[in-house]
Amino acid sequence: MSLNLDEQEFINKYGFSLNDLYYSCIENICKVGYVSCSVKELAYQIKNEIYMELGENNVDSNILYKQTKEKHFNIEIYIHNIAIPYKDIYFTFEIGWTNTSLAVMDWDLKSEEEINKDKKYNDIEEALIDEEENEQ
Repeated sequence: MSLNLDEQEFINKYGFSLNDLYYSCIENICKVGYVSCSVKELAYQIKNEIYMELGENNVDSNILYKQTKEKHFNIEIYIHNIAIPYKDIYFTFEIGWTNTSLAVMDWDLKSEEEINKDKKYNDIEEALIDEEENEQ
C-alpha cells in the first residue's frame, strides 16, 4: 500500500480497517476463478462486492482500466488492470487469464494522485467494448 497512514489514521479517514476488508471481501475475490464472464463484467462484480462490504451506494463512479504486459517464464502475458475509486483512494486489481478462467492475480491500494499520474488508465467503458457490440 502506498499511502502514508498508520492503521488508526486510515480507519479514522476512510471509516474501515483495511485488514478487516481484506479478510471479509478481498481475500475471497482473489481466491476465485471467474469462468463465465468478461474482464469488464468481472471489474463491475469486484466493484460491487467492495462497495457492498463498505456500505457504499456510489454506483455511478467510474472504473478505470489499462492493459499491461508482463513476462512469466519467458512468455509475455497481458494483464488487465482495474482501478476502483473510493473517496480519494483507488483499489487496484491485476486480472489475468489462467487456462480457462479469469483470476485476480494481485491487488493494491493507491492514492488518487498516483492513479491520475498514470496516463495509461482510461474509463473502462471507453477502453473495453462489450462483446455484444462487437458481434453487431
